[in-house]
Amino acid sequence: MNEDRYFIIRSSSDYSTFVFPSEGRYGVLIKIVSFEEVAELKDTFNLALGTLMPDGEIDFDTLSNNGGRNKILATVAEIVRIFLEYHAGKGVYITGSDPRRTLLYRRQSITPIAI
Repeated sequence: MNEDRYFIIRSSSDYSTFVFPSEGRYGVLIKIVSFEEVAELKDTFNLALGTLMPDGEIDFDTLSNNGGRNKILATVAEIVRIFLEYHAGKGVYITGSDPRRTLLYRRQSITPIAI
């Protein structure tokens, strides 16, 4: 991906959760990317992208509409690369929480992804 991306990315010690700030029309939103093992698929992890809300909850469903969609997706692609570097031999499954998002991810050529 040749898109601009965010470079400030923090991860948990086991590289299962990543956090990065997304700057846009509504200010700075904290994005969360988490990986959870898929019980039905051996060595496969589901990727979830959400926004940290002011109350500390993570919203995985609401469209933040903060701008910078491509920059966010490029950052998520970099996070997948980092995750797979530390979890060699694993795969990542990405799908949208609704049909519109799944179509978007497919157009960006990052879903489904199993490396």
